[in-house]
Amino acid sequence: MIAGFLQPLTALRAFGSAEEFWADEQTPDVVIADIKLPGQTGIDLARQLNARAPACQVIFISAYTYYAADVYEAAHVWFVPKDRLEEKLPHALEIALRRSKEARRRQVPLTHKGGMVLVPCAAIRYVERRLRTTLVMCAEQTYTDSQRLNAWEEILAGQPF
Repeated sequence: MIAGFLQPLTALRAFGSAEEFWADEQTPDVVIADIKLPGQTGIDLARQLNARAPACQVIFISAYTYYAADVYEAAHVWFVPKDRLEEKLPHALEIALRRSKEARRRQVPLTHKGGMVLVPCAAIRYVERRLRTTLVMCAEQTYTDSQRLNAWEEILAGQPF
């Protein structure tokens, strides 16, 4: 049923559980998560996503409005009751896609392990310099960079922390 709302998107993937989702290596722009999932709640999944992929936007769906207050334990775009999917999901998707696009624009390119990675500014906790190496500290990982701190000040100027 949800697939009909998502036709304009370039890729749509469905997972039967949070474990299946985490086994996939790709980071999505938007996740639509049911509150009740096998093995893990959608709220727990969203908390982990908030830490690992801050640009990813989460929309919760549930047949149980009882959980509406619990979704505020994780950053998300919208809570959509399943009986109002047709009415509410298109608008929630529009907002989620816009926010994801904005968040991805606020990324910093870094060289890491011989390749280039894009790190969302929102994921950066702090930057410090040790000898001739700059450490970019994120929630899940630390990156190394050769740029001096004054260059990082310019890169991160105006970014919310």
